[in-house]
Amino acid sequence: RPIDAMHWYSRMITQPMIELLRCKYAPERHDFGPRYLNFDLPPEVAAEVQDLLYVSGPDQLKAKKERALALLQETLKDLRP
Repeated sequence: RPIDAMHWYSRMITQPMIELLRCKYAPERHDFGPRYLNFDLPPEVAAEVQDLLYVSGPDQLKAKKERALALLQETLKDLRP
């Protein structure tokens, strides 16, 4: 069910990943979502996020999901006191 999978990927993985990256790099814009990410994130992180957000089809989803979860978990680890 590709539509369900894309929705889940967006809602449950990339959206929280962006929120955590904002908390780390631009807390004053924590609620801006994906707007201005190229300005607020380091260039290499912004490039990774951009690649993770552009999924051309279901065949890319599994690999991108793994990379996005790794970035989410790494960012969460960095934010923990």
